[in-house]
Amino acid sequence: MAVLWRLSGTRVLDINAAIAVGARVRFFAGHTTTPLTVYADPALATPLPQEVMADAFGLWPAIYLPYGDYDEQALTSEGAQLWYFRGIANPAPGSGSGGGSAVGADQIFQTGDVLWLPRAGLRAGWVRDNGRTIGSAGSGATERANADTQALFEYLWLTYDNSLCPVSGGRGATGAADFAANKTIALPDLRGRTPIGLDDMGNGAANRIQVSTTITTSNGSTSAVVANATGLAIGMKVRSAHVPPGTTVTDIAGSTITLSAVATAAESGTPARFSFFDDAQVAGSTGGVHTHLQRVKELAQHNHGGSTGSAGSTELSYTMPGAPMTAYISGSNAQAIAITSTGTIAIPAHMHAIASDGASLPMINLQPSVLGTFYRKL
Repeated sequence: MAVLWRLSGTRVLDINAAIAVGARVRFFAGHTTTPLTVYADPALATPLPQEVMADAFGLWPAIYLPYGDYDEQALTSEGAQLWYFRGIANPAPGSGSGGGSAVGADQIFQTGDVLWLPRAGLRAGWVRDNGRTIGSAGSGATERANADTQALFEYLWLTYDNSLCPVSGGRGATGAADFAANKTIALPDLRGRTPIGLDDMGNGAANRIQVSTTITTSNGSTSAVVANATGLAIGMKVRSAHVPPGTTVTDIAGSTITLSAVATAAESGTPARFSFFDDAQVAGSTGGVHTHLQRVKELAQHNHGGSTGSAGSTELSYTMPGAPMTAYISGSNAQAIAITSTGTIAIPAHMHAIASDGASLPMINLQPSVLGTFYRKL
């Protein structure tokens, strides 16, 4: 599973050929700055610190390295570099007596690699991307507090912004210094998250999870005009030089949009990107919702099969047909006469209400999925 470092048990000398008491050596994955975890035993069960020190006699301890090319940097106790060798070959031996191909560095998990499995619980040599913290044994970290987390601590420190992986008490000069100071760093929080590729990923923007256009803003105004509103949606986050971070689109009318915050300057044709992610081109950015309550403007244009309204008051004329009636006239016999009546009926202003329907409940916005755990390599 591992190989003993070639200098284990040897004495290290400085440039003056004096015993370099307290010298240190650091290991990295080949041709990278990614720290490589090394161990005190061939079973790789007891990890060593990122900086392994020589003893009081200048002797290196037993150091076991996992298979794969690696770099090594040796320093004096004062930090002066003794050597920095890169791309040292360390292939795995062939399997079986019949030989076999060696295992290359690209076939071995490296610090910071992520593995998804449809299971729960812990995994040896890994931590979970659950938003909890890692750090040294004295750090009080919530996911893992142990010396073997240093390589991952420094990897996260270098790879992600403090807003994504915050360090307790704020970031210091280096990841190694923060680890030695017993600070903690938060793991990425992938609970309930689906991985999606960056919109550019080392290439030009694909504009699949974002819309790229230009925007014309007015200082102190929430109203702005975009060159092309195709693909824009209410709720998208706006990234542009004169729009405050976290601003979203609250309304769209043709090419005119309404922002949730006022622009900080007036300028025409400023590049802008719109997305439901914090930033579709930054690793670790989050976005999307599990449910959504549709807004009126998000409904397809439609009608309800009729129309009604108020036209004000009016009057209708009427004439009642004559009807025989018996009338008594003084001094003569009863006679049947016809009486007719005319007049008007006033109709006041009024409305014909159409009953509403629906309960304004959120609709599901989740694709068919299977649950598991994202593990990250120490």
